[in-house]
Amino acid sequence: MTKTRSLEGGELRRLYSFILVVALCLSGGPAMASNRGRFFVLDDFSKGLNSKVSPHKVPLNQATIAQNVRFDEEYGVIAKRQAMVQYGSAGSFAIRGMHRYYKGDGSKHLVVAGSTFLKYGNDSTGAFSTLCSGLTEGKRWQFLTYQDVVIGMNGYDRPKKW
Repeated sequence: MTKTRSLEGGELRRLYSFILVVALCLSGGPAMASNRGRFFVLDDFSKGLNSKVSPHKVPLNQATIAQNVRFDEEYGVIAKRQAMVQYGSAGSFAIRGMHRYYKGDGSKHLVVAGSTFLKYGNDSTGAFSTLCSGLTEGKRWQFLTYQDVVIGMNGYDRPKKW
């Protein structure tokens, strides 16, 4: 028959301390335990931007915020947005519509709407010339190019073509 003895208070505390130290060493220590789940590999952006999903249900290949980046032509890749270029000054009014007009002869113009004006820009100088004036102020404009003619509409004034 073997005799068993019970552990006293000091011995029991030492045993618990020893078990705790062994458990921490095997788990990588407290520093490793606190960093678990904090590192992610971001190598697939194939689904792009989804700003309508709950923050708790975002798939791994989507983003809810994407600033100063563009989703590249190569599938699943993002790239830093290229620097912006200043074109010129159309005036001191808010721009209510903008359209890049490419003509069949190779020329191109920037058409802008703002205040009561429609203006077009010269790519070489950045200067703007007035196409028409006296339009309804503060209305948003939409443009399209059809058979070498740019057409602009705001829903209030008669459509304008150039």
